[in-house]
Amino acid sequence: MRTSPEQLDQDRAAVLGAALGRSFNTAIAPLGEWGEQHRERIQSRF
Repeated sequence: MRTSPEQLDQDRAAVLGAALGRSFNTAIAPLGEWGEQHRERIQSRF
């Protein structure tokens, strides 16, 4: 079974939310390449 793009976005957001309180770079590290590609979008939400 494949995971939908929407579910992946929700999962990634959950990882980022759990990482709050650490530096931004540390917080997005688990997101890998996706996090780097969406850095500006992520930062604009915080």
